[in-house]
Amino acid sequence: MNDIIDQIEQLGIVYYQQNFHYSITNWLPFYWRKFEQTTRYTYVIEDISDLDMVYNNFSKSARNHIKKQKGNFTVVRSDNIEQFYSINKMTFDRQKVEIPYSSKFLINLDNACKKEKCREILFAFDKENNINTSIYVVWDFNSAYLLMSGSNPKYRNNNAKLLLVLDSINHVSNFTKKFDFEGSMIEKIANYNNNFGAVQKPYFTISKVFKYKIPINIYKSLRKQ
Repeated sequence: MNDIIDQIEQLGIVYYQQNFHYSITNWLPFYWRKFEQTTRYTYVIEDISDLDMVYNNFSKSARNHIKKQKGNFTVVRSDNIEQFYSINKMTFDRQKVEIPYSSKFLINLDNACKKEKCREILFAFDKENNINTSIYVVWDFNSAYLLMSGSNPKYRNNNAKLLLVLDSINHVSNFTKKFDFEGSMIEKIANYNNNFGAVQKPYFTISKVFKYKIPINIYKSLRKQ
């Protein structure tokens, strides 16, 4: 761990922040080197090999919504990353928040994942052929990750995302063991993730402001993040 910290401190950066995998449970070496830590939470379905058990662990409300919505939507897999970005951006626009990555960045990320055959993009189309919601899922040998999602504000309360998540779990169970919802500290999202019978997992966000390299006003603004 100290070797990693040495490398970070030799980068010459102004500010460092990184989310660590929940399997890392000891951040003391960072604490000793004046880094700071915030505990956050993700939600993980630990075993997706038994799909019946996975579905039965969904909340009753989620299962009922899935049954109601099945005939109303068509789940489509697509390579259209530009279309996904457009839907994804709507979620940020609705909150009047700037999307934190560019279309170019996402296209580059998608090209890398597509090359390794470890991602899928799912869209939910309604009967009028409108895209209601979309998710972007990646995976490795150990776990799948619901990396990004987005919904059209006109339709975001219709629970179509439940269909996409269930469909994705069914698909990625052929390649990996777990499903990680890439949790959130936002109460509504945390409550939503609880619908899937996932286990809450704490993980560390570790950061450090190298204040001696930046003006004091910028240092103070970073401290507030």
